[in-house]
Amino acid sequence: MEMSHIAQTIFRSLVPLPQDRITLTWNNAHYASVHMLPVAMLAYLVRRRNTELLRLALLPLTVMMSVRCTFGYSNPTTPETFLLNWLRGLAGLSAIALALDCALSSTSRMKLGETPKELPPLFGSDNPEASPTSPWWAEILEVQLTFRGIGWNFGKGVYIHPEHRPMEFRPFVLSHLRTYIKGYLAIDAVQAFFKYTPGLGAPYGASIWNATLPPYQRYVASTLVHIMCGAVIQFGLEMNYSLATIVAVTVFGQSPAAWPPVYGNPWKSKSVHDFWAKQWHQLLRRNFMVFGGIPGQWLAGRVGAVMGTFIASGLFHEFGLYLVGRGMDHRVTLFFMLQGVAILMEKVFMVFTGHRVEGWTGRIWTYMWILGFGQLMHGCLAF
Repeated sequence: MEMSHIAQTIFRSLVPLPQDRITLTWNNAHYASVHMLPVAMLAYLVRRRNTELLRLALLPLTVMMSVRCTFGYSNPTTPETFLLNWLRGLAGLSAIALALDCALSSTSRMKLGETPKELPPLFGSDNPEASPTSPWWAEILEVQLTFRGIGWNFGKGVYIHPEHRPMEFRPFVLSHLRTYIKGYLAIDAVQAFFKYTPGLGAPYGASIWNATLPPYQRYVASTLVHIMCGAVIQFGLEMNYSLATIVAVTVFGQSPAAWPPVYGNPWKSKSVHDFWAKQWHQLLRRNFMVFGGIPGQWLAGRVGAVMGTFIASGLFHEFGLYLVGRGMDHRVTLFFMLQGVAILMEKVFMVFTGHRVEGWTGRIWTYMWILGFGQLMHGCLAF
């Protein structure tokens, strides 16, 4: 009992109860962000040779600081701060994933064609050719902001969508500007639709299932809400990705080829595997592999890798939501776990029949898992 009490005390010192969190203000924002210093140090060390022990020694402090800084502070829980709190939670978990990745793997942040021997040592350089090709601060930013692993060895196997935009500078920038404007208008239209459509303008936190409607209309309405929530996520991410692309290309002079499309066409998915591996964004892929896919593969091979990745995805989204003040609700975790089950079922189908899940039947199958079981995630509205 004493050990349990000590463990609970330590846990609550890192993850306070919602009512014990410190309200985030401009005056304490630097305290809530100080964990990024050791994360940045790990990002620097992973690009230096023979730093394995130093990275391992820094890992516990980095994780504890990231947990405390993320979950110890929050904005007041209101509809206006819902998204901001959720994104803070996801950012904190992403920082922990990056810290684990940098500390536990000696090759996780190698560029294609590089070997560990080609990296410079921590101090000085015993080989002029091993010197970094960019300033130390630029290397840190590159390690922290390379999500899909394009040009890096950890991005091996990630699907890159075929380019459909003009690659000349001016048309490329204008294309992303149009995407940003369309995304902004689409999200505004969805919010207005929820607010002014009878039966959908539910209070903040209300269920998506309107008990006053007949069963058929109730599930039609909930499916519509689910689709629009997914559209908001896609439009919002594409909008911000376009903004980042414009800044990178115009201000920092990066090549348009370094910013391939972030989404495919989810509506044309031929299978659940096609949806998650190709049509949906891959920005958080490495996080899920670090938290669940790689440990799962160690434990149970390919099946463990698939299930571990999707369970980690569910917990990642759910722990991110913990900052919005609603406690834990593992329906989100259940939904993502079922996606792993669906992908394994598709693999079994291919083994026994010799054919992949595809065509119009595959599309219906995919819609069932995404639009049907997906409504488990939306037990309450965030609008």
